[in-house]
Order: sequence, then C-alpha cells, then structure tokens
Amino acid sequence: MWKFASPLLLIPGLLGVIWSSAVSQDNRLESIQIPNVPHIQQKPDFCGEACVAMALNRLGRNVDQDWVFDHAGLDPHLGRGCYTRDLAKAVKAIGFDPGPIWYTVAANRSRSELDSQFRQLHRDLKRGVPSIVCMHYNDRPNTTEHFRLIVGYSQSDDEV
Repeated sequence: MWKFASPLLLIPGLLGVIWSSAVSQDNRLESIQIPNVPHIQQKPDFCGEACVAMALNRLGRNVDQDWVFDHAGLDPHLGRGCYTRDLAKAVKAIGFDPGPIWYTVAANRSRSELDSQFRQLHRDLKRGVPSIVCMHYNDRPNTTEHFRLIVGYSQSDDEV
C-alpha cells in the first residue's frame, strides 16, 4: 500500500478563511514551491477531482478526473462532483492514506488554531506534500465551496 510521507490534507473545516491572515507579520514563513505539479483544467463541478488528479500525477500516478470520480463511488445521477469524504475514498482506492480529512476551529481559539494549521500546511509543503483545501468563494454563509490544491507559499505576498 502506498502512503504519502505525510497526510494529504483535506481541510473543509477552515472554509472561508484567508490563509495568509493566519500567520502574524512578525513570524513569517519562508517561501516554498513544490516543483513539477501538473496543471489539470477542471471539468464542471470537478474541482476536487482535478486537485486529487494533479497531486497524484505529481507523485507519478497517471489518473484523471474521471478516474477519481469513478473511484469515489459517487452516483453520477446526483449531478455533482465529489465532496471531501468522496475524495478521501478515491485516494484510498489507489493505496494512499489521506490522513485526517477535516479540522474544526474553536471560535474562542481561532487565531492560535488557524496559525497551527497553517504552520502544519507549510511544513507539509516543505516536505513536498500538497494540501487540498475547500473554501467558500466569499464570506457569506451559503456561498459555493471550491477545492484548491495548495502547492506553495509566497513570503513576499504572504499568501498560498
């Protein structure tokens, strides 16, 4: 069974968070970029499938968005792409351990917890492990969610 050196993180518990705001200006992290991550243009509603396909292709597994969808076990008649649990199932089908698939952040400790999660994401990037995050398009509560593959961090821009 294949495993990542560190878990592939699927983090929908941090929806709507602007990642760059999680780390204070006086304690900035170094810039990092995972090389040779292929870009795959997503099909409609397949943002998560495209993220998984890009991450797995970077690791030498030749899969596409349709493969991810098919191995997630999702009924095509639902008319939607994969959610977090569906993506984890597809990743397991190829022999990877996705690790924890979401995190929650307590409102009364949000600053420290977000900082901790962001630092873990940065440590993973330094080891060459991308993260898949799920976020809202804006800060309104019922906006559409969108998966993104995080492959780097820019210190000068303070953003992923």
